[in-house]
Amino acid sequence: MAPPKIRTYIDDYVKFGFTFIEKDGVQKPQCVICHIVLSNDALRPSRLERHLTTAHPMLKGKPKEFFVAKKNSLSKIKIDHTGEFQQNNKKNVEASYHIAFMVAQQKKPHTLGETLIKPSILKAVEIVLGEENKRKIAQISLSDNTVKRRIDELALDIKNQLIHKLKHSVFFAIQCDESTDVANCCQLLVYCRFINEQPIAELLFSQALNSTSKGSDVLSTIDIFFDQNGLSWKNVVGVCTDGAPAMLGSRSGFVSLAKNKNPSIIGSYCVIHRQALAAKTLPSELKNVLEVCIKVVIYRPSGPQSYKHNTNRSMVGY
Repeated sequence: MAPPKIRTYIDDYVKFGFTFIEKDGVQKPQCVICHIVLSNDALRPSRLERHLTTAHPMLKGKPKEFFVAKKNSLSKIKIDHTGEFQQNNKKNVEASYHIAFMVAQQKKPHTLGETLIKPSILKAVEIVLGEENKRKIAQISLSDNTVKRRIDELALDIKNQLIHKLKHSVFFAIQCDESTDVANCCQLLVYCRFINEQPIAELLFSQALNSTSKGSDVLSTIDIFFDQNGLSWKNVVGVCTDGAPAMLGSRSGFVSLAKNKNPSIIGSYCVIHRQALAAKTLPSELKNVLEVCIKVVIYRPSGPQSYKHNTNRSMVGY
């Protein structure tokens, strides 16, 4: 039986997103995108192109210069012949993101990762799995600056996903409210409601109003956000506000100014604000009934049907 053919790397293979590493005198192709190392037998155009098409379809058609830049970046990374260092480092980074996400969910200080979570994990791994595995876990970065950066990146990714869904939604509605925080700074909260297989309501953005809280200031703030993120007033079908004069004024109110952008916008106001004021002076008999009604309205069952109670709500009346 003839020995297998030993293939050699050709510089032109970089157009498929591959460089090479050498082990025991044998060249093996390495992807400059995912850093995976293939066998020497894969060092041929058809196999390299198939990996690019199946593993990185979005990069097919990129110019050769793009992959050359990736190749140069890869050469600066400390990586062994198996790619194990890069693969392990990728897992460490992924674990760091998951822990940072949990810190954000629990609204805990960023220093918690370095002062409590990591030491606890290291001690548990040392006791249960041994010293060698402890050294692997110790490479996970959980400093306060790292956790903050991870949370910022996760928040940006969530925002980009939301913007992407809004751009691909036929229409959406917004709900605006301004409130004063503990530092007496006026904060504008803007929620959006759109359809993505089912009605979804999410916080779109929150921003401080540096001057006043007039309708024109609110419109200007939302206008800037729309322009920066490629959103259009033409797709806005409804605006819900708290019913304040600055929002519902017939001339300079925010809803009136928004209708100048899109005359088909339907304006509405959230009745909960007025109900909250009225509930303070209700007789005890009526107050008890109102409390029961509120519990029924805000009840949200767990599981895949958690959005079912929203399906009959209007796009503009939330």
